[in-house]
Amino acid sequence: MTRHGSTAVGSLVERTDADELITVTYAYDPAVRNKSLELLADVWFRPPEAR
Repeated sequence: MTRHGSTAVGSLVERTDADELITVTYAYDPAVRNKSLELLADVWFRPPEAR
């Protein structure tokens, strides 16, 4: 497991030693945009056992 969890995002960060990620969400509806960001936050900040 990587320090950012065993996810594709965590794997990308480990391989590239990235300090930050820029994401793009093509969603006009604010609720859809917020849901997209919530899903990303779940992957990024919560440990796998808490998901």
